[in-house]
Amino acid sequence: KTNDEYNNPARGAIREVREETGIHVPLSQMEKSYVGQIHFTFEDWKDNRAMKMHLFCVFVNLLEDGDVINEQQCNETDTLPIHSSQIRGCDEIEPKWFQNAYDIPLHQMFADDTVWLTMLLKHYDTSMQQPMRQKLMFDAWFHFHPGGEGTNSMRHHFVQVNRPVKSAPGPMDSLVQSAINDYATYSKSKNVHTYSFEKKLFHALHNNGINSPT
Repeated sequence: KTNDEYNNPARGAIREVREETGIHVPLSQMEKSYVGQIHFTFEDWKDNRAMKMHLFCVFVNLLEDGDVINEQQCNETDTLPIHSSQIRGCDEIEPKWFQNAYDIPLHQMFADDTVWLTMLLKHYDTSMQQPMRQKLMFDAWFHFHPGGEGTNSMRHHFVQVNRPVKSAPGPMDSLVQSAINDYATYSKSKNVHTYSFEKKLFHALHNNGINSPT
């Protein structure tokens, strides 16, 4: 990870997507595709360090051979047009298309994917039926049993859905803060109950570096 990627995770996401799929996503589009942060903590925290992942959701439109990429249409629809010839794998991963979200092999993936990925797919499966696609933004926390990747078992988790931000210029840190402030204002105006006692306790523990409720 470079300093530029540390200050703006969208740059790191662009590199990862390009290295693992051959698809190049423009910086402006990647920044607009920002969803939120996912935090991972582990019961055996001395062996498995806490991690933070920045999540992006990019929509692509697979073009037929001979079709010309219209950049103006891309900017208007927030959808990235690509040719199938662009897609390639690497030593780490082999891209695979799924026509139906129910065919995704969640049983072969990390346990947290069954929570946030299914929520994201369900949201866009519903919003695609509407005239205007509504963006979903959220932050999530997942705490795993000892064993890390080998055990792949969650002890508890929490997902906070945030209101979408109308624009997403600049580094991701300002975007996240803007989303949090926007949602806080909305919650007060609508008298929305955001945290139960258990959720407040969960965050208090993690903010003080206590990864195990025991």
